[in-house]
Order: sequence, then C-alpha cells, then structure tokens
Amino acid sequence: MRVFKIFAFTIFTLLSFLANAQYADRTIDESALLNGKFTKDQVWDVQRNPAYPVAGRDWELSGMKSPYDFTTKLALDWGRNNDRYLMFVLEPDRSNFPESLKDEQSGKKYTISLRQFDHDGRQVKVVSRWGKLIGIGSGGFMYEQEGRFGTFFSMERRRAGGKFTYRTEVAQVLNLSQILRERKDERRNDIRDNKRDDRRDDRAREYYRSHDSKSDFLNGKFTYEVVWDAQRFPAYPTAGRDWKLSNLKAPIDISANASIDWGRDKDRYLMFDFEEDHSNHGGTLNDDVHHSGKRYNIALNLFDRDGRFVKTVSRWGKLIGIGTGGFMYEQEDRIGTYFSTETLRFGGTLVYRPEVDQIRNLSSILGDDRKLGNFSHRHH
Repeated sequence: MRVFKIFAFTIFTLLSFLANAQYADRTIDESALLNGKFTKDQVWDVQRNPAYPVAGRDWELSGMKSPYDFTTKLALDWGRNNDRYLMFVLEPDRSNFPESLKDEQSGKKYTISLRQFDHDGRQVKVVSRWGKLIGIGSGGFMYEQEGRFGTFFSMERRRAGGKFTYRTEVAQVLNLSQILRERKDERRNDIRDNKRDDRRDDRAREYYRSHDSKSDFLNGKFTYEVVWDAQRFPAYPTAGRDWKLSNLKAPIDISANASIDWGRDKDRYLMFDFEEDHSNHGGTLNDDVHHSGKRYNIALNLFDRDGRFVKTVSRWGKLIGIGTGGFMYEQEDRIGTYFSTETLRFGGTLVYRPEVDQIRNLSSILGDDRKLGNFSHRHH
C-alpha cells in the first residue's frame, strides 16, 4: 500500500500545482509528476467515455488491460520480474512536437516524454517522445502517447477488465507552470548551474542555426531530389577510397517502415537536429565544443514546405561517407539514407571518394572543423 499512498500524494500535489501555479523561480526536478516512479499495477490501457474528459464532469474508463509501448506497438514489457517502472521527463521541444507545454516566462516550449527503467535505475528505453496530459483528477490522469495511445495512471490498484468512473478537475495540461514547483533554497546553486548549462546549449544552438553560421549541415533543407536509398559497396566507406552507390530509389522512413512521404506536392523537406543522448545510442557525437562530457544524437525530422513539423523520421543515426559526392545517414543503425550534392536519376549509380569515413565529434556538424559543417548541398 505504500506505493499507492505515495502515488495518491503525487496526484494530490499535482492538483495543488494546477490550482495554485507558482510563477517565480520555477524549476523542474521538484515536480511530483516528474519525480514519480510508476509501476505495473498503476498503468493501464483503457476504453474511455467520452473520448476526452471535460473538467468538472465524470469520466468513465473501462476494459483495462496492459498498456501499449508506442515504439513497438505492443504491450509494454515490464521485465522478467515485472519490476520495471515508468517516469516522465521534461525536455525542451526542439522538433516542434504537438502538445508541447509553454513556459509563460521564457516563451519556450517543452515536451513530456515517457521513459522506462529497470528496478536498479538503468534506463531501458524511451516509450514515447511526446504526449498529452489529460483527465487530471482524484482517480489519476492519462498520458496520450504521441497522439495515439491513451495510457492511464491510476492512484489505486485495479484489475484487468475493470471499470470505474471519476471526476476530472483539469481537462488538459497546457502550460509548464502546471507541472512544476519551486525548489528548496539549499538546492538553488545547483539550479543556477543547470540553467547556465541550458543557456549555453541554447546559445550554441541559436548561433549555429543563425544565418551567419558556417553549418550548412544543420541549416540545410534537403528535398526529395537529393535524398536516396542506395545499395553500397563496400557496406561502409574508407576515407580516401572510392565508394560505390547504386540502384538509387526512394528513401525509407524507419519510423513507418515505408518510403518517406514527401507530401501531395512533393514539397516537404528533411532537416537534421542534434539532441543530448540519454540512451547510449550508436553513432553519438562527442562534445568537443564545450568539453562537457556529454554525447549527442543526430535526429532526422520531416517538415512541410511552410515549416510545420510533420514527424521525426529517425531519432538517432550515424553519419558516414562524407565527401564531395555527399554523405550517408544511417537511420538508427539500420537504413542507410544517401544525401547527394546534385540531382540524380532513379536507378542510377555513382562513385565518389569520401574524405571522412564517419563523423564522431560535435564540432564536425557545427562548422568548427570543416567536415560536415561547411557541407554545401544543392538547393532546390
């Protein structure tokens, strides 16, 4: 019962935050929601009536069963001993995800991701990169994984197939202040250090995305004419030796296991972004810019022609075969996607000599060492 008492306190505290949001010196890691460790007995997939809650009205949840993992589209794996747990993580929204939370003070936006951990605290995976918090009330709350799977977090032990009704006090969380609270005085020096680190990262990101930046790689908008799936020989390049790419065809979207959807008018484009690595992914880049000891992933995102974010095609990947002919991005260690410096034809073949076999340092994509930073691709 101790777990459920803690969770009940979490819900009570969360409701207090929603009713009495503090606007001075807000911080992240004292939030009851963000500190909660949610175990198998508290998390459910449910049928809901109505589909979305209304504040002050009853909400019926039924047909309880094991929750889904959005990344696998299967039931969540709680581990051999069912002792894994879930936690929410607040992250700056750098990809224009839907349902981000606004910080009324800074104007910045944040996403709420859902992550799974082993009982010893080791992170297992990111279950959902972003989501919507709805139906906050005495019975619990729901997190809608990436706009699709509604996952209910209950304050009481429930049985599979069960049904219950509770009255929601908040229909949807929209602002950052609704899930945060002030930290204690003795910890504020650590807060300031963390904020300085965040500001430094933000300044670096803003600088390298500015018009004066040397990083064509991060500023580049790659359209369908220059992006290809290709057969490669050899499988991985060697700097200074010829690399053959053949049978060029439409590139794959690893998140959909299908060809990239360029839109009805084929006017969507791809852009790269870098994010701190928390999951020990392959192909991460060492921070040799600030020498922070951090490592970064390179994500690939798809946008509409008007700049509206469509989706993340690949959360991380490896950059290989950099040369005058272009480069390749290996989506999540599985699918090689070739970015050409010129327009090529479907089914074509080309050979070029890579100058760099693989990018390993952050400076290489920021323009500091003239590898990918000053990569010049053809604009369309």
